[in-house]
Amino acid sequence: MVDMGDLREGIWFGEYQRILETVTLITGLPGLELYGLGTNFNCYGTVLPTVKNGEDFLALAARLEADSGIPVRRLSAGNCTSYHLLDKGIWPQGLNHLRIGGLHEFGIEYVDMKYLNEFHHSAKPVDKACSDMYILEAEIIELNSKPTVPVGELGVDAFLQSKTFVDRGIRRRALLAFGRQDVPSDNCVPCDDAITILGANQRSYAGGY
Repeated sequence: MVDMGDLREGIWFGEYQRILETVTLITGLPGLELYGLGTNFNCYGTVLPTVKNGEDFLALAARLEADSGIPVRRLSAGNCTSYHLLDKGIWPQGLNHLRIGGLHEFGIEYVDMKYLNEFHHSAKPVDKACSDMYILEAEIIELNSKPTVPVGELGVDAFLQSKTFVDRGIRRRALLAFGRQDVPSDNCVPCDDAITILGANQRSYAGGY
């Protein structure tokens, strides 16, 4: 891995001699083959993937090939935040790999804020992608009819957040056996459109219909 500026993992791009020495060391070890180089963007340092830093990565790889005589067949140039360069047709030629599982998993492209489909509340689709990759099943641990607004003086929740509530009247309400400590609520969408996630605490989710 080569760090092209985001300050995540990898050898810093300015330490070219160290990169060259590392590549030479790897190729000299028994049982190992250097297949390519990788870099990452828009993670720890939030550095956006651009045409320039993509071309800088290409230039570094070309220099490395020339100096070492070792072919660099795979250039993995980032994650799903690089999708916007492909979408705009400006992806630098020669970069031939991306890690884009998050584009499917989270349903959003983070640079231009495109969502996969109307299921994720946007009219800006990501072509040829799907978002319903996982179905989470949970045990119902309680089923009651209750108001949708608490009764009494309100404080903060287990995560020290103040909450507001919409009065939807008396609703049939199911508590599910997982909570915010397990799964964030923002990406949970019921398969049944008649069911609404009313909220969650540390250990359970409340869904109503």
